[in-house]
Amino acid sequence: MASDFDHIKNKITEDSKSVPPSLDWGRMENGIFQKMQNIQEGEMSSDNKLKSIVLLLLCLLTICNRSQRTYLSTDYLTTPTNTIVSSENASPSITIEKNTKFKTRQSLHKQTSKQSYNYNLPPAIEQSNDQPIFITSKTIQNSLHQTHQKNKVQQTILRTPVKIISPLPSKIFFVENTLSETRTPSQTISASQEISTTYPIKNQFSISSGIGYWNPNFGNKLPEYAYFEQNILSFTGALHFTHTIKRGYFLSLGIQYQQLESRLDWSTTIEDYEVVLEDTIKTIQNNLISGEVQIIRGNVTLNVNAQRNVRHFNKIQLFQIPLAVGKKWKIRNWEAAIQMGAMLNIASFYQGRTIQLEQLIEIASNTHPFIESQWKIHASAGGQISYYLNNHIGVSANIQYQRSLDNWSKSSEFSLFPSILNLGLGMNYKF
Repeated sequence: MASDFDHIKNKITEDSKSVPPSLDWGRMENGIFQKMQNIQEGEMSSDNKLKSIVLLLLCLLTICNRSQRTYLSTDYLTTPTNTIVSSENASPSITIEKNTKFKTRQSLHKQTSKQSYNYNLPPAIEQSNDQPIFITSKTIQNSLHQTHQKNKVQQTILRTPVKIISPLPSKIFFVENTLSETRTPSQTISASQEISTTYPIKNQFSISSGIGYWNPNFGNKLPEYAYFEQNILSFTGALHFTHTIKRGYFLSLGIQYQQLESRLDWSTTIEDYEVVLEDTIKTIQNNLISGEVQIIRGNVTLNVNAQRNVRHFNKIQLFQIPLAVGKKWKIRNWEAAIQMGAMLNIASFYQGRTIQLEQLIEIASNTHPFIESQWKIHASAGGQISYYLNNHIGVSANIQYQRSLDNWSKSSEFSLFPSILNLGLGMNYKF
């Protein structure tokens, strides 16, 4: 048994000493170091690729930046400025003509930058050619003023236009507090189009109509008919001509129709009022012998107490001439106006019934027993809001208040100063 175990132990020992060549430690160590070196070289190559891409992008940006330079040109508007030139290192006389053309190619630009020291131009102009040059009178004047303080050299002031341009359309520059806007040739407007004049619209016709409510304003003592009449809604219509003076102030003149309506409700009791009953059976005759019946008919008169009820609608028609002055404000298509003035009643007409001494009387068409309104003056005030559909036509809403300055009453027992409030809608036409 012992010999068998020793045989097995010797067999295992021999097998463990026999290792394959591929698993030799020396070869494995060289392989590991070689693999690590290859990985490091791959990372270095990826870094080089990234650096190359970044460098290429920087080159492209630099090329684009150089291609977008702006140069001076004579194709745009000119702005007159003041240029001061020292005569220390310059020629005896330096003349800059009004129509001088600045050539902006790179070669001429370099030559100008080299000679700028002789003309004492500011350091901002002596910069690299990569930046566009914008010359303003203030920059030149400040630099030359400092040079004059140091060298005490007499300076000569020359007025010349310095042209400031931009390749972009509608770019704005500020030179000597003057705003100049450049335009592209496609945006240039001909002189005939710019000189076209438009005249302001100053005249206007307005027509309106609406409802009105009036109050007779009798005062402390009321007339007899006032207890039976009640004022109701009335009617008005007007045509106005308006002329604008300036700053929104205007004068207005027109003609206005005013109808004042009232309702009369009156009742009275009549004693011994005679009532006639026509074709009424008066008697019936009956013949007892023959049995014949005869009916006798006729008119029958009776005296009774009766009550009389009267309802009638009265109206006073006025034709007025309004004259007013006012002011208006306009916001986009909206326009608001206020005005004050006077109105003159040039004609009056009456229609209806009234009560006098407890009697119902008719009112003639041209006379009234208690009222005289013709040639009476009213004070008026009003306002209007309009919306214009275009430059000429608009719709409006208005309000007007007027009060008589004269007494309408023919009687000395009471006074009458009517007041009227009108609300209306209308249309406006400007020309």
